[in-house]
Amino acid sequence: MRGRAALAVPACIALLAACPASRGGGGPGATPGIGAGAPAGDATVVQRIERLLADADAAYQRDLDVAAVVSTVEEAVALARQYGVVGAVAARACAMRGVIHVWMGETAQAVEMFALALSFEPELQVPPSWGGPEVEEALAEARRRIPPTPPAPPPESAPPARHRPILAQTPDHPIPVWGELRPDLAAATGARAVLYWRSSRAPEGGSVPMARLPGGYYVELPCVQPVPEWWEYFVVIVDAGGAVLASVGNADLPYRVTITPRLPGPPPTYPDGSPIPACGSGR
Repeated sequence: MRGRAALAVPACIALLAACPASRGGGGPGATPGIGAGAPAGDATVVQRIERLLADADAAYQRDLDVAAVVSTVEEAVALARQYGVVGAVAARACAMRGVIHVWMGETAQAVEMFALALSFEPELQVPPSWGGPEVEEALAEARRRIPPTPPAPPPESAPPARHRPILAQTPDHPIPVWGELRPDLAAATGARAVLYWRSSRAPEGGSVPMARLPGGYYVELPCVQPVPEWWEYFVVIVDAGGAVLASVGNADLPYRVTITPRLPGPPPTYPDGSPIPACGSGR
């Protein structure tokens, strides 16, 4: 250790070994726990802890009264534990207790207390007069044990394509399938949309290229005879080389269109909102 800390180590060890009661409950080397995440303690309690820590520092800096240092820090830690104090004052109490563990050669307990102190104050630094190589090493080990703060998740990007699923259609109307592409995909050179389909009458299905609209795509599933009970479809957006850029639905989770004489809601429309004419009537 450096400076006054180096002079105090032998005396600290001797006094602590002779006074086990000052080391808290739970057996030799036991560390009082402080509930991380507890609400800040009462202001009067916090002030009392701050006075105790100041007294401990004075006892060490001015008098090298190690016994007073140990008992005073123990009292401060016990108060923080009892009243659920967190923040900078709890961090200082835990750090000073960690230094005492280093004096005793109790490295594991020192690292534990430093880790707790860092949870209260991540930028914690031990004052040079309380420091030394062993203290810095234990503090560094505590920092390594604290998992890094995960980066904030990136803002959710816009979906690659927007599509309003067609859930039902009458047997005498085609099924209009259309949607919008995210601008970067819509602008991609050679990007194209392909609709994959199957029906109750043609379970093997097939595919059909979709027409490009400004910023989107469109195709119709035609009226057929005999009329199927349902159609299923999904859309894949690919680049000029066939690499998939995006998809709407997939082979395992396609959209299903039920063919029914009575629609449960408004009929499907063209992208501009105009009605779909019946099959054979033209537009």
